[in-house]
Amino acid sequence: MSKISNSGNGGSSNRTSSTGSTKKASSTPAPKPKTKPSPSKPTGDGTTLSREKGKAGAVPDFSQSFGAKPPATMRQGSKGDNVKQLQEMLNAKGAKLDVDGKYGAKTEQAVKEFQKQQKIESDGIAGKDTMGKLQPQEAASPATQPKADPLEAKPAAADKPTGPGTGKALDLPPGYESLEKLSKSLADKDPRFSTQTPEGRSATALALAIGGTEMYGKGRTATDFFTSKGGTGNNMLGFGQFNQKYHSGKTKTPEKYTKFMGDILTGDARMPNSKPASNHVKALTEAVKSGRIKDGQDLRNFMTQRGFGGSNWQGIDDGWGRNPGLANSLVSFLRQGAS
Repeated sequence: MSKISNSGNGGSSNRTSSTGSTKKASSTPAPKPKTKPSPSKPTGDGTTLSREKGKAGAVPDFSQSFGAKPPATMRQGSKGDNVKQLQEMLNAKGAKLDVDGKYGAKTEQAVKEFQKQQKIESDGIAGKDTMGKLQPQEAASPATQPKADPLEAKPAAADKPTGPGTGKALDLPPGYESLEKLSKSLADKDPRFSTQTPEGRSATALALAIGGTEMYGKGRTATDFFTSKGGTGNNMLGFGQFNQKYHSGKTKTPEKYTKFMGDILTGDARMPNSKPASNHVKALTEAVKSGRIKDGQDLRNFMTQRGFGGSNWQGIDDGWGRNPGLANSLVSFLRQGAS
């Protein structure tokens, strides 16, 4: 909301000339002072997510809706969640910043380097031009051609069921076939991942966002979703990269692995290294239904605000940059039947 500038204009008065004679007051009435317009009240809520009593931990407040973008200008000394989002965007472009919400010398230098790459003024200030360049952009297409839907590159989803009774099918762009197979495997093992319901689609989208940024992103063809190893010392297991030092008892079979993931997403278990458990599936379902999740950036903001990333599934922080188009495709999947 833009501020309304109010400049006061004092009324003029009759004055005595320097010669001592008094000028006759004009018979024309003095103009009435202009009425100052009242600032309009902000529309929409000031928070992005409501908390479930007794369950959800504190939610970072971006002070805007899910699709909101950082303010027009940030510079050294700025702090807060908007700076975190800026740091995440820079990391997606190749920077290696700590996402701590503090606009220090390293963040300023990363901004300068990005500005040089983009051939814009290299002043280290994240202004309108810089933020515009950092925002994910769709591939340019001729003005005479309509914008292509990333999901139209394949046959209709209804022709490709993902499992017994799952109904709605997941259909991602070329290169993400492993995630489509993972969706079917999850739905076969746990009804909470059925794509027939809005809640099932929410659980599936969150699980695939985790798996797609950590292990099975674009171009990956492996299907060993529950036993593949990675991470430090090969101690992390499966598509969600659970730490086996702490979670081996809950993830030692594909069925237990799927149940543990489902429990975390629905609030029956606590997210690793997180605050109290929260029903992320319910929150995402409501956000999609209300129209707050319109595109991939909204989904990314939602997951950041719910605590996905950082010490919980660290690959999410920069994994979106390695998987262009995945977030938008997951939102198209989420919005099936929403309108």
